[in-house]
Amino acid sequence: MFATPDRLDAKHYASTWNGDLYRVALMGEWQASVEDPIESFHAPAAPVTEVVDRGVVLDLAEQKLLSRN
Repeated sequence: MFATPDRLDAKHYASTWNGDLYRVALMGEWQASVEDPIESFHAPAAPVTEVVDRGVVLDLAEQKLLSRN
């Protein structure tokens, strides 16, 4: 399970597979990930609270922002 508070990083991850972007609620004891290069978290469960975007594709401005990081 992958969760990040950074919306652009989440969109980038979702766009890799033309996936969907969700808002989730981390349940149980969660901890910061040491595996991901960005701020992210792992938890035993993360139920979806909202579907934010379907079939995510980054626009040109978002791609440029990510290339600067």
